[in-house]
Amino acid sequence: MLGSSSRPPFAKPLPDLYIAAVANTTRSSSITHAGNWHPFEIRTHKPDAIRSLIAPGGVEDRLRVVAFAEVQARDAFRWGAERFPEAPEAWREEWLRFADVEDRHAQMLLDRMDALGLSVAGRAVSDKLTRLCHLAEDPVTFLFLLSSAEERGMEAGYTLGQQMKPVDEASAAVFAQIASEEVEHVDSAKAALAGQDIEALRVKARALSKLI
Repeated sequence: MLGSSSRPPFAKPLPDLYIAAVANTTRSSSITHAGNWHPFEIRTHKPDAIRSLIAPGGVEDRLRVVAFAEVQARDAFRWGAERFPEAPEAWREEWLRFADVEDRHAQMLLDRMDALGLSVAGRAVSDKLTRLCHLAEDPVTFLFLLSSAEERGMEAGYTLGQQMKPVDEASAAVFAQIASEEVEHVDSAKAALAGQDIEALRVKARALSKLI
């Protein structure tokens, strides 16, 4: 085993600028609902519009919005595991595991923003997903609300992974990877909700959405 001061003979020291960039990377773990989502700028009812993908700021807007969706999903999974002790233990364990995946996804997007020199607080985003999930009064409704958002995000990620390639291939690859890893979340929720009245859950979700 190499000691802390040892380095393989072929290894080169990291450039100072690289080390500084890593040190200054925005950490997804520090962005929480309890901390008012800082440094994201939240505008509850009218976030900034998403610019065209090929327009200046188009890639930036998508990185920011999806990164924020990922940290919201992470906190929602953790909130649900604590809020609904009556949920099956297997559900709650899986929610906590998925929360860690969402946090990693958020960090991937934040790292990409940092690499491009983009500001997390550059434009306002909405915390609608969090507010909607917090209206759930039972674990089934909660899971349906969150998994529906996850499925929409997965589908959007696949689309972005293709459409963004000519504009920013590196960012497109991040979106594609995230979408592929969200499949497990969506499939797990569908299996858990099998036997539930999905149409009734859709009606309930629409009614709750109108409250926010």
